[in-house]
Amino acid sequence: MADFTQNYGLHQWEPTDPFLREDFNQDFSTIDTALGRAERSTEANAYNVYNLMLQNYYESKYTGYKKALVFDGFTDESGIAEKSEALYLYEGKLFLPGLPAEGPGTPYSSDYIQMQGTCSTLTYTAQARYQLTRFTWKMIGAGENTWSVTAVLYHNGLQERTINQDVRIYGSFREVSIDLPSVQMEPGDTFYLTISGFSSNCSGYTVEGSGHLAGYFSVSSLTAETGTLTSQSISLETYDWALGWVRYRGGSISCLLNGVKMDLVETTETVDLQGNACTQAAFRLEDGGSGPVAVTLTLDRGEDDTIIIYDYGIIFL
Repeated sequence: MADFTQNYGLHQWEPTDPFLREDFNQDFSTIDTALGRAERSTEANAYNVYNLMLQNYYESKYTGYKKALVFDGFTDESGIAEKSEALYLYEGKLFLPGLPAEGPGTPYSSDYIQMQGTCSTLTYTAQARYQLTRFTWKMIGAGENTWSVTAVLYHNGLQERTINQDVRIYGSFREVSIDLPSVQMEPGDTFYLTISGFSSNCSGYTVEGSGHLAGYFSVSSLTAETGTLTSQSISLETYDWALGWVRYRGGSISCLLNGVKMDLVETTETVDLQGNACTQAAFRLEDGGSGPVAVTLTLDRGEDDTIIIYDYGIIFL
């Protein structure tokens, strides 16, 4: 009569034991269930490690477990080897914009200041990547004349550019503009403009409750339908398979290892470690490998205005 294994109760026949096909089927079913449970446990543990590594990364805690893990929470560009020109980082996120950026500005109040001497705009903070191209404001009491104006652009607290330009004014209560030489702004950059060269009978509308000149900046910006990002490579001796996750919003994401496309396992709605509502895509690659490994993400906006990637990670097993 057959004995049974200790952990899973599989049949252990003696040479003289009779046995049935049903016994084999039962054993194989038990083995399959156990292997499936072990595989799911491995994936769950890998996912937990991924989240732990990202949490430590966000909190600037050292972790030595990076040899078999590629991840990026986009606090800076140190993990990026190359990316498409339209992609940019801002506040710990990666953006692929599909709509032109809007330039900053403030509405005109009913108050005004004399523009004799030097007046300045508010200090603005860029919320996207763009180039400044023009500043427009409204003047009163200026008459019809041409003025030789000097504008100075300050960028991140430093004088960046001086622009000398003739400004033609066609009477009172008219908007006038000064062209700016396409100064590049990155998200988070600060800037303001000073203007001088008008006489005492020239006044400009101000921002409500302040003595700063009201008006708005025109900008130009890059947009794209698709984009790619490739990570810095890491060296691995060998790996048998890989699991990956990308948290994002908008469009669709594909993930490749050394140019080999990973299989999309599932997408779920979740929140990232910073509390942002997002979609999480899980990827898997059954083929192993060795040597330097780099991750490439391909982004496709589809019909969405923007793609935002919050973080991603690949664990090699």
